[in-house]
Amino acid sequence: MSSDAPGAGKSTFARRLRDATGLPLYYLDMLWHKPDRTTITREEFDIRLQMILEQDEWIIDGNFARTLPMRLAYCDTVFFLDFPTGVCLEGVERRIGIKHEDMP
Repeated sequence: MSSDAPGAGKSTFARRLRDATGLPLYYLDMLWHKPDRTTITREEFDIRLQMILEQDEWIIDGNFARTLPMRLAYCDTVFFLDFPTGVCLEGVERRIGIKHEDMP
């Protein structure tokens, strides 16, 4: 599981970890947003997340602080990328207007 501020490099790290391990990668933003960028209900999100957590192996990328206790109960490793605010802001600025696989 990777968690940290926007722009810290969570998604890049998660993709590289997926490529190195072959484990399935799930983006919380993709669970939360429909293809038209509207959102599902919290209840539906929790059901979908629970289904992922019950699998033997996974990588989950995202924050969603409300579900952190749920995710921590199932994971065996957490990566926390602790970068200064300026570094994170630069990461966010670089992503403006760019389509990424972690968002619909």
